[in-house]
Amino acid sequence: MDRVEHDTPELEDAKVRAQSLFETLNMPQKPDAVRIMDQNGDEVFFWSPKHHRT
Repeated sequence: MDRVEHDTPELEDAKVRAQSLFETLNMPQKPDAVRIMDQNGDEVFFWSPKHHRT
């Protein structure tokens, strides 16, 4: 599990960034999903290759 902070006013920009990190992060294990949280800690986006929900 890892966390990357990225501040952007547009959710679509955050989605693109999150999905690109999924493929480019240099970690010993391959991540299985990305999740975007708002400033209150609420999930606003979830993506994985196996399960898609927005």
